[in-house]
Amino acid sequence: MNKQLKNIKLSLEEKAAQILISFRFGKKEISDYCVKKGWGGLHLSIWDYKGIEESRVMIEEFRAKSKVPPFITSDTECGFGMVMLQEATEFTTSIGLAASGDPALAYQAAAATAKEAKYVGLSWSYSPVVDINTNPLNPSTNIRSYGIDPEIVSKFALMTIKGYQENGLIATAKHFPGQGHSCMNSHFSAEIIRRSREEMENCELVSFENSIRAGVETIMTNHAVYPSYDKENLVTFSHEIVSSLLKNKLGFKGIIITDCLEMGPIKKAFSVEDSVVKAILAGHDIVLTENDYEKSLFAVMNGLKKDKIRESILDERIEKILNLKFKYGLFNPLPDKNRMPDLKEHEELAKKIARASIRIEKNDRGILPLRKIKDSVKPLMLLLPEKTEKMDIGVHHRENKIEEILKAQHKNTEVLNVPYELNSVSRESILNSVREASAVIFDTSFKLSSGQIGTLNSSQIELLKEIKKTNPSLVIIAVNPFALYQLPFADTIVFSYSSNEFVLQALFETIFGKISGEGKLPASNDADFYNMMRTI
Repeated sequence: MNKQLKNIKLSLEEKAAQILISFRFGKKEISDYCVKKGWGGLHLSIWDYKGIEESRVMIEEFRAKSKVPPFITSDTECGFGMVMLQEATEFTTSIGLAASGDPALAYQAAAATAKEAKYVGLSWSYSPVVDINTNPLNPSTNIRSYGIDPEIVSKFALMTIKGYQENGLIATAKHFPGQGHSCMNSHFSAEIIRRSREEMENCELVSFENSIRAGVETIMTNHAVYPSYDKENLVTFSHEIVSSLLKNKLGFKGIIITDCLEMGPIKKAFSVEDSVVKAILAGHDIVLTENDYEKSLFAVMNGLKKDKIRESILDERIEKILNLKFKYGLFNPLPDKNRMPDLKEHEELAKKIARASIRIEKNDRGILPLRKIKDSVKPLMLLLPEKTEKMDIGVHHRENKIEEILKAQHKNTEVLNVPYELNSVSRESILNSVREASAVIFDTSFKLSSGQIGTLNSSQIELLKEIKKTNPSLVIIAVNPFALYQLPFADTIVFSYSSNEFVLQALFETIFGKISGEGKLPASNDADFYNMMRTI
């Protein structure tokens, strides 16, 4: 251990606190408590970040009040702008990055994210997602994954890890041992993933092994049961998976962190004391929690008191934690203010990636590009998911600017909102409106309570069929390419892979013929993707 670190003397309670990280959720009382008690870190999200300078001041204050500077963690799967809605840069999704076909762009996006993060004081990103999306209906990873096979996921994930860590941001490969085959959302429900060891070794584990070889600093585990390795325990509590498989067999020496222990599979079935202690004994170095922050610290202290946890276990973890904090400069001041990243340059990069990612999947009737409607007296009709029916899962939300961006490119545009649940009155009203349109653009980015994005229900599919009969100039925008199986009747489909501002600009540039729309499918081989669609 570094000499500076050896001089840090921690009480037993301070040691217990160092292995805990808490969500803040905009609650000052949480950060006040955690900083006072010497917690290992704080997880910040959209409720915590304001502008760049204001956020920087907040984090500097956390550090100034701490004996050991806390990790500041966030999810940045789509860039720092995913959580800092003001000023920071938001990139397309992981699947959108892969659609660009260029892993170098993944590196550049990660490097830009790291530079913005480091300037503000964010030290650790819970990304990339290295899960292989083997289940096209997966509500947990879905468009958060780079694709459906280990080759494409590894190719882009490793460049993301490199881009982060070479520019001062700790990366996390998640969700070990692989969440891509899930049928349920782990935020809400526990699940049994029935994959054999052979299947796991040839698929899910490949991207983690590659990440380990690439030097990823941390790995986050998944709240699910994998009976081929442990028939009884969630990964979170499985010594067989966390210690025997990840540490011993795969040789991972970095920090292992739980996913949040207040997610449904844990919260519904286990007390805070049981879950925290069991996660530590399974082999995790850090436990991630949120509103149960006081109970979590009590759980560690009580585990020590009852000899369930040995102090030597804490010492081993704290050595790793302090070394990582030192390696990534947490004991140093934040970068000088004259080293503010070039946000305009990052914005141009986000636009470049967006333009490379858009894919015209089908154009069977030759409707695209829509140049011919430019001078039509008939309006272009944009059908959007009704806002009150869209449910935002997790912490990732930014106001959709699709209406504003389309009208900037085609002024004669009218907008109708499509309710998630249609009735005969709303269906007839929509059909009457599209009948007189020059063309119809239907945005399928409905969000389900399961977390799935862009998967349609039966009434929406029937509506699309009726719209096509009423007005054949129908363009369907699919954020989720795995919804293709629901649209065999459609003639014109464009994959956007995201709905952020830069992607929407590129999307309509594609629809109106300014760019070609040659983005890739989320597979190393297109045939594999289409074969997957046929299995649903």
